[in-house]
Amino acid sequence: FDLTAAEKVSYFTHFYDVLISRKGNDELLSVEDAVSISEKLEDQIDLFISAFWTGGWQLWNGNNWTPHLCVAAIEWAIVFWHEHNTKATEVLRIANDIMWLHRNYYTDDGVYVEGVAMYTYMSMEGMMAMASLCRASFGFAPTAIDVGTLKKTA
Repeated sequence: FDLTAAEKVSYFTHFYDVLISRKGNDELLSVEDAVSISEKLEDQIDLFISAFWTGGWQLWNGNNWTPHLCVAAIEWAIVFWHEHNTKATEVLRIANDIMWLHRNYYTDDGVYVEGVAMYTYMSMEGMMAMASLCRASFGFAPTAIDVGTLKKTA
């Protein structure tokens, strides 16, 4: 589960969510295709979980990749909350736990230590997406996201 996998997981999670919502005569996705997409997405989220539990560098380095990867995982957790509740809960916990490492990439005055341009954007975009998705879906933002830092940096 790396940078390019995150974008594909995000895309197909949205694709699945939109197309599976129409049933009956208006069905946009066959049962077979829905099952196939769901299984492949679950395979990817299993890689995310494995990267966490095995200390995979793509999560454990804490840099701008961390929020980027966590957003895709959170999107999966939201879409598959009812079908895979135990795994979705684990994904949310992992995303929050690993984001504590990312907090250290901001100085007290809100400057992102990897650089002001692209890496700050990746970090901020990921953290804002995580906070928005979790707040809209579950009523809370991950505690590892420092809203004060977001305000200073933005």
